[in-house]
Amino acid sequence: PQHGYIIRQCCRRHFKTHIDGVSRKIIIYSNSRAVLPSLKAVVESELMELDLRSHVVQCDGECFSEEKDFYMKMFNGKLGGNTIDCRALIATSGVASSGIDNCDVTCIKRH
Repeated sequence: PQHGYIIRQCCRRHFKTHIDGVSRKIIIYSNSRAVLPSLKAVVESELMELDLRSHVVQCDGECFSEEKDFYMKMFNGKLGGNTIDCRALIATSGVASSGIDNCDVTCIKRH
């Protein structure tokens, strides 16, 4: 699909220019919950192609607040006592008020 090409290009530009040991993060918003899994698959594929072993979080507005909190902690890299390398959040706009406060976010793309 067209969204796959656009997101793939965004990831390539963003991640290729930042392979420097710094965990740059991206957020991709969509109005449709239905496309989130395919967007996540595209980002995961690009991360693997660039040999960046990282997690991608998918969250939508219909998640319970506990789930959103869990996903935001995962995206922010702090889940319990563990440090997690999570480079991308794929979400609907219903997640916007869920505590996304991360200075490593250097790219936000609305799909």
